[in-house]
Amino acid sequence: MRLKPEPNNEITKTLHTDGNTVWYNEDFVDKHEVSEIVGALAHTSLHPALLHHTRMGSRDMKKWNKACDYVVNDIVSKAGFHLPNDCEFLLDPAYAGKTADEVYTLLPDTPDGAGGGGGDLDGVFVAVAGTQPDIDRQPLFEELTHDALPLCVALRAGERA
Repeated sequence: MRLKPEPNNEITKTLHTDGNTVWYNEDFVDKHEVSEIVGALAHTSLHPALLHHTRMGSRDMKKWNKACDYVVNDIVSKAGFHLPNDCEFLLDPAYAGKTADEVYTLLPDTPDGAGGGGGDLDGVFVAVAGTQPDIDRQPLFEELTHDALPLCVALRAGERA
């Protein structure tokens, strides 16, 4: 999995992905420790890795993103990644080990799609129906850490690409 990094302070306050590109806010990157940026990249990268951008179907986007964030944050926190302390993350043991599809059915509906969202690392997903793959997550995290750490170091050093 390779996400092309691009700075964009106008579309995101933190990180954002469409499954091909990860946009980052330069101010967000500058004010956080490398370990927090790696955690944020883990969060952002897991959305396309778990095919969240292809599985929304006709579901409410904000509720779907919230369900996906509960799943992603459970995985990221259990893997030992550190998320930035100043961001609000959705994490609830009631949703541990569940798929985004399962969490979605358990979340309350919000009027007119209001509310929801997944804290400050939301992404916007344009999706079609599908199923969550049964994947071995360890190689995914090894690749993610391998890819993310040099990117974080480069970003912190001002080598924005």
